[in-house]
Amino acid sequence: MKILIVSMTPSSPITSGNRKWIVSQAQFLKERGHNVYFLYVSCPVLFKQNSESHVISEMKTQWGNNLIVYKAGILSRIKLSLSYKMRKLLSKGYHTCDDLCPFLLPLFVKRLQKNKDFDACVVNYYWLTKIFDNLVISKKVLNTHDCFSYKDMHAGKYAWMTTTPNEEAKAMQRCNYIFALQETEAHFFQHLSPKSHVLDVFCFFKFIETPIVGNHNILFLSGNNQYNINGLDWFMQQVFPQLIKKYPDAKLVVGGAISEYARGLSCDNIQILGFVDAPIHFFMLGDVYINPTYEGTGLKIKTFESISFDKITVTRTHSTEGIYLPHSAPILASDNPEQWIYFFEQIWENNELISIIKKKNTCMH
Repeated sequence: MKILIVSMTPSSPITSGNRKWIVSQAQFLKERGHNVYFLYVSCPVLFKQNSESHVISEMKTQWGNNLIVYKAGILSRIKLSLSYKMRKLLSKGYHTCDDLCPFLLPLFVKRLQKNKDFDACVVNYYWLTKIFDNLVISKKVLNTHDCFSYKDMHAGKYAWMTTTPNEEAKAMQRCNYIFALQETEAHFFQHLSPKSHVLDVFCFFKFIETPIVGNHNILFLSGNNQYNINGLDWFMQQVFPQLIKKYPDAKLVVGGAISEYARGLSCDNIQILGFVDAPIHFFMLGDVYINPTYEGTGLKIKTFESISFDKITVTRTHSTEGIYLPHSAPILASDNPEQWIYFFEQIWENNELISIIKKKNTCMH
């Protein structure tokens, strides 16, 4: 099939979980013989200082002639800039399903379809589904990423693009296929859009076997959203000081966008790497990977990624929700700091346990 993926989130560089999921989806489709195009919708807010040129350049390297860039006009950029402020004033932050869709994007995609004749179109996030109105194509697919109905109640004050079930249903009923990342979300989406085919899909990860390193490094590769920052703070306050007392050579190795925040932490036992160009090099630095995030919704990308790189994975219980076969997954999970200390004691003082968990990692793939 010839498939068009549409996204306002760039596919590279991979600095966050949603980018990882978009790239994973495209890779999965390409490896099965499909011809995949990527339409990047550029609609920066007004007065944005950061240039997108380097991002688009990286995507051109990634996609070649299969990259299409749509640059929104000034009216759409004004609309985006005012969206958050106006919704906060008029509807307590609740968005409509079309708030962020650029005015002329549906017409652009319609013309693109006439020229390219795609078999399927996959949009990322509910606010781009307006392009399906009057679009003649056999498969209209929504890659949800998350459930946004009453998201503020589920995820707290840092939730973004919260909407109502009516608005999310309006978006979903434009699609004949809906990709849900968790089983509970799939059930909910099926109620919102009874005539759509709702599929419970999982992020594709290639398993890479890695050897036992044998040091006391603790790996954390993450984006810099507030949920990840709160999780890191919990670990630094509740767990790491006790670990350092017992294992003075213990070191937290931090990579990714959260490095910017980690640089402000006053602790000698931290190594900050910044942006990680090749994840395999990062994951070769230690045996244990942590995911201390305990808030938010969506797919637990960091948990999956740790297992895919054959690490011993220690998480909060929140970071096991919605994953494939959670009860048999090779994950050490707890919300109790003392239990986390116990996990590290068992890992670092019992090489047999490391071998057992790594064998289970292999069986997950």
